[in-house]
Amino acid sequence: MKCTYITLLTLSLLFGCNGVNNKAEKADSADENNRTAVNWEGTYEGILPCADCDGIKTIVTLNQDKTYTATDVYLGKSDSIFETTGTFSWSKEGLIISFSDSNRNAYTVEENTLTHLDSENRKISGDLAERYILKKTADVLEGKKWHLVSSEKIDIQLNEAK
Repeated sequence: MKCTYITLLTLSLLFGCNGVNNKAEKADSADENNRTAVNWEGTYEGILPCADCDGIKTIVTLNQDKTYTATDVYLGKSDSIFETTGTFSWSKEGLIISFSDSNRNAYTVEENTLTHLDSENRKISGDLAERYILKKTADVLEGKKWHLVSSEKIDIQLNEAK
């Protein structure tokens, strides 16, 4: 009887812990799915509101390896460029990123936008809410006219369009 009790206790602990691990794995998987559903890697820019200047021109570049570069210019105040680099991490709740530089506010990540959050990681509401959104910039190659001059094995002759 004692042996049966110990066996049942052991099995319940094993399966109980397994269930907890499965829930955690499912939550991590759901967060990862949210992150991969949004094309977040790239450069975002916009002009954030500023209390004592014309605005803060902000450019944030997010890299696949979870590093970032952020540049801020206080318009109408000085020509100084403030650049920070570091790493960012994803929140457990979803598509919020926080930066290794504790002076930089978090952002929500959505398709082609980053939304600047307040100090408590909440979206800013009111008349200026739209001004807290950084928009993803187009690829520098996009929208340009390119001519192939050569490839490894074939030389290409350029013909002027008439």
